[in-house]
Amino acid sequence: TDDDLKEYDLEHYDDDEQEKDDGEGDTMGMFGNVKSLAYHESNADDPYITMQENEEDDDEREELQVMATDNLVLAARIEDEVAHLEVYVYEDEADNLYVHHDIMLPAIPLCVEWLDLPVGKDAASKNGRGNFAAIGTMDPDIEIWDLDTIDCMYPNAILGQSGGEPATADA
Repeated sequence: TDDDLKEYDLEHYDDDEQEKDDGEGDTMGMFGNVKSLAYHESNADDPYITMQENEEDDDEREELQVMATDNLVLAARIEDEVAHLEVYVYEDEADNLYVHHDIMLPAIPLCVEWLDLPVGKDAASKNGRGNFAAIGTMDPDIEIWDLDTIDCMYPNAILGQSGGEPATADA
């Protein structure tokens, strides 16, 4: 069996082929074949993109956005012990009221207040306005939810003690 294994030269299996030949290896970057990459200014110039963007996608994207001219109505709904905050949009021009999206809440809301001031880490990057909801529950915290984000899982900010011990006035 040793003669059969010598045929495959497994002792030098991991050695680089060039190191065996000339003792020097070529260094190669992470992307060795970068010269063959093609860059295009727009997707319309790329021959490999077969599905071009169309106006229907833009219309759908626009429907998901809450416009500055839209009026918002917030309603808390509890169904099967699960709390939701429904965001209704009222378009004044079309006289149209519909549920834009809803947010599943972790607790039953007692009070809801709309805010137009951005709250959270991304507040500095935005234009200074937005649609937010402050939600109070039986917990000692107040959650601030971003109403412009669809399918958000967590609030932007939580105001309060976050389940810690109550503050004392001993100091």
